[in-house]
Amino acid sequence: ASGSGVFTTQNDENITYTHEGKWKNGLPHGYGCRKWDSPDFYVQEGNFVEGNYVPTPLEFFVARGTRKNNDYTIIDKAKVFLKNNSDLFLTNDLSLYKGDLDRNFQYKAFAKNQSQYGDKLVVVYGTVIQIMESNSWGDEHTFCIIVDGYRNYYYVNMYGFADNVYEGNWVAMTALPLDYFTYESVSGNDVWAIACAAVSIKRQ
Repeated sequence: ASGSGVFTTQNDENITYTHEGKWKNGLPHGYGCRKWDSPDFYVQEGNFVEGNYVPTPLEFFVARGTRKNNDYTIIDKAKVFLKNNSDLFLTNDLSLYKGDLDRNFQYKAFAKNQSQYGDKLVVVYGTVIQIMESNSWGDEHTFCIIVDGYRNYYYVNMYGFADNVYEGNWVAMTALPLDYFTYESVSGNDVWAIACAAVSIKRQ
């Protein structure tokens, strides 16, 4: 079947999900939204190709902020930046960036007023306290949590892998700040952090 429609089913782990959107030959194809009946899954909204979620960078970073207890939104300026600079995030190639780098980024200033940010990349130095790499949604991705020298937390997603970067390393991160929010730590505590879309994470 092809066209538009809504379909509810279960995955191999018996977790129910509903997919609404475009279909082609019986598979999700084109724009759609897949919502799972579990707080551990992301809402996958955006582009699907032959049943697989293949998001644009903007769709990817939006989706990564939809899991319960780790949910953030994206400020308007950052949405525009992500839409207009997709290749920068897909390639991790900073030479594609023609704007200014904010090397004096202040966590407390962003926490105070996020609307002043999102139209340029910032540079943050800190220690990696958690890092995971995965192949998902058609690409290699890295997730990490970085703490700067003032004990401020950064909740980071990036396309590609952070080569030679491990837990405990001091790194330089070049990223787009997305939101100031709270996430639930492994110990169950709420932690304030800046959600970031990273272009580069380099060991120092």
